[in-house]
Amino acid sequence: MVKDILDGADLNTITAKKVRQQLEGTLKTDLADRRKEIDALVMEIVNEKTQSKDDSDRDESEEEEKPVKKAPSKRRSKKESDSEDAEDDYKPETKKSKGKKGSD
Repeated sequence: MVKDILDGADLNTITAKKVRQQLEGTLKTDLADRRKEIDALVMEIVNEKTQSKDDSDRDESEEEEKPVKKAPSKRRSKKESDSEDAEDDYKPETKKSKGKKGSD
């Protein structure tokens, strides 16, 4: 019954108390003395569910991480590469004035 309650619940917001209250409503009995047992059972089931979800998420992400083959790039000769890089990095120098030099 606990598993059935948790199957339809949001595991991020459900609490053991809410599960116990639903059980009490279904069974029409007070389960306050069995609180610790119910808490342990709820935690066990939630851990199993989150563990199996994590495992399936990990499996899916491993499939998505397969490397994609890229087309080979055209290689440029060292001379072409250097001249293009030099053009990209070209910055004209500006003359900095160094204060007036006076006659001594």
